[in-house]
This record gives sequence, C-alpha cells and structure tokens, in this order.
Amino acid sequence: MALKLKSWGTSGPIPAPLNSESLKEKVLTVLRHAKGQDLSSEDALHHFLAKLPFPLQGTYKGNTNCIQILNETNEVLLCDAGSGLRAISDSLPKQRSTNTYHLFLTHLHWDHIQGFPFFKPAYQAGNKIIIHTLHREAEDAFRKIMEPPYFPANYDSLAADIEYNLIADGSSLQIGDLIVKTLRQEHPNHSWAFRFEQAGQAVVISTDSQHPENAASIDSYPFLEFFKAADLLVFDSQYSLDHIHGEKRTWGHSDAVTAVELAATAEVKQLILTHHDPADNDDEIHGILAIAEKHRSSYNQDKINRCNYPKEIKLAYDGLTVEA
Repeated sequence: MALKLKSWGTSGPIPAPLNSESLKEKVLTVLRHAKGQDLSSEDALHHFLAKLPFPLQGTYKGNTNCIQILNETNEVLLCDAGSGLRAISDSLPKQRSTNTYHLFLTHLHWDHIQGFPFFKPAYQAGNKIIIHTLHREAEDAFRKIMEPPYFPANYDSLAADIEYNLIADGSSLQIGDLIVKTLRQEHPNHSWAFRFEQAGQAVVISTDSQHPENAASIDSYPFLEFFKAADLLVFDSQYSLDHIHGEKRTWGHSDAVTAVELAATAEVKQLILTHHDPADNDDEIHGILAIAEKHRSSYNQDKINRCNYPKEIKLAYDGLTVEA
C-alpha cells in the first residue's frame, strides 16, 4: 500500500466555515451556470458539477489543521489536533482491529490543539494514544484547555491510556517500517516539520514555517535536504508574497511562491498548499493555485537541468486524499 495523506483540517489560525450568505451566493452562481445545461438525470447532474471550478463545487474553508497519514499499519497516524480531529473521530469505525493512535504535534498554538477535547477515542477505555512532540509543555497545554470554565470534561476524565513521547530536536523515530524525521522551523514558540518515510516513499508536513527571502538559493538550506525527492509536501501558503515582504514578515508563515521554489529545487513530486487564511474567500484561495502554477513554469524555465518540479500542485481542502 502506498503512503496516502488525507486532510481533515486546512484552515489557518481559526476555523472558517462558510456562512449562510456566502453559501447562498455560491448556490446562486451555480444556478446561473446551470442555464441551458442538461440536468435531466443524476448522471447529468454529476457531470455538470464536475465541470465547475472547485470554488463552486465545494469549499477550501473549514476546520483547522489535522492530517491523517494512511499506510499499511492499522494504527491511526495523525499530524496535529486542530478542529479537524473531531471530524476524524466521526469517521472512524466503532469496531477497530487496533486501538493505537499516534498523534504528531507540529506545535502547541491553539489552532493545532483545539480539537483534542473532541477526540472520541480519548474517552474510550482500551485505547492507547501516543502523542509525539518536541514541546515539553504538551501535556500541560492539553490539560489547560480542558480546565473549567473552558470545557465541561476535565483531562483526568479521559479513559484512554495517553502517553507523551518527547522527541529530541532533530532526532527521528520508527513505528514499524515507518520512519519519522523532524526538523525545527522558524515560527513563534517554534514548530517542527515531519517527514514520514516508508518503502521508498516520503510524505513531508511543513506548516507554520517562515523562510528567508530566496530560501531555495541558500547553500545548505536544511529544508532542501529535508524535502528532497518527497512524493508529497504539505506546505503553509497562508500569505501572499506582498504580505511576506510587508507587515507579516515575522509572523511565522509562508507563501505559494516560496513553496514552489523550495519544492522545485528539492525535486518534490506533489506540492499541497494548506493553512489557508480565514480572511480569504474560496475564489481568493483558488487564485493561489494559479499563482503557484505560473511561478512553477517561469521558475523552472530559469533553471538549468530542472525537470519541472513539482509535478503537480494542489490546494488542500477538508476531505482531500492524495496518494504518494
């Protein structure tokens, strides 16, 4: 089985679901596109919807960060505990052949931990949850968000066996045949990237990371080696390049242009852009894809012996599943 990635939360610092007015406008636009179309059968309806641009088929806006890594093991592998963690809880079968859950934390900011109190397996006796983190404060953070008056159930009421695996900076760990490597990132209070490797495939998750200008041109820039030949790279592109060069220079996030340059130089096969700005609407987020693809074309043309990496660029949305 190839490594797969499923996004359960892709919004930036706060959940950003569509409101009723935005949804109504989206439906009205779809109806305008439907004029003159064949809508006489279920198949015709699906065919019509499939031709629409993604902002009219669905939405990029929803839960905060949570990603599932799917591999041959029955153990559940998750990265970050944003509000998307609740959606995972609802999707898991009630009867499972294993009850072990691995949760990797990039960092402890609110949008990356706020789903933990809603993670149903934590309330079920017999389950084991191993939280892999480079932050010594991880357990304290989870306990605090479940203290009164913030949440009705306290941490000590959780019935699962919860274990904290404190990872040393720059070290790696192994779960069966899966090797997980780490790299420290520039972000307020620091975050860490994870590289999951198995059977010659690699999936890298690198959100909430700030990079210097022209990072891809810096000799021995550690992210180039960390991203090297990855099959999938999930990368934070919350801001535009203008934001990065302006007031948000030190806010700890990145942009689509930097994502493309690092992915191209590291010869990444698929680039997944995520951590969408909650202030952007679906059309604005969709425009990031056009910026990324245009820059990929021009950037590769300017480089010698470049083979048009990344081969594919996608925008993450809740429910997106991608195979390495």
